[in-house]
Amino acid sequence: MSQGIAKKCRRWIYGALLLVFFAGCAGTGPASFQDGQQFFQAGNYDRAVVAYTKAVEESPDNPEYMMRLSFAKARAAMTHKERAEQLMEEELYEKALTEYQIAAQLDSTIEASAVGIDVARDHVEAVKLVAEGEEFLLKRRVNQAKKAADLALQFV
Repeated sequence: MSQGIAKKCRRWIYGALLLVFFAGCAGTGPASFQDGQQFFQAGNYDRAVVAYTKAVEESPDNPEYMMRLSFAKARAAMTHKERAEQLMEEELYEKALTEYQIAAQLDSTIEASAVGIDVARDHVEAVKLVAEGEEFLLKRRVNQAKKAADLALQFV
């Protein structure tokens, strides 16, 4: 009788060990974390931020998820900042402003984003004033055109 119990115990222990082994191979964490990993590795940092945020919401006490979310936010912020700088060079100031704002929301420690926001806003305002000045010139309102041009120059 004791041999039968010992045999059943061994089977149960082996079964439990196999279960633990296969559970460990199944992946680490919720699907959202796995999605975040894939997006991050593919360089799609915005989607990684979304996926990691969901993983943190599902498992708020998991420090790895929080760390991965921080890394993804930092990389996404740098990507948006770099895109904003390129758009500034192309004189697409409104789009650049949007990219700088996204970068600042993702990572407020990037000082260049805050500076970029100010510079892009100034350029957007200057472009509007130049357009106003051109309209005034077409209507032969020279004094108003000059005022708009003077204001535009203050922004750049």
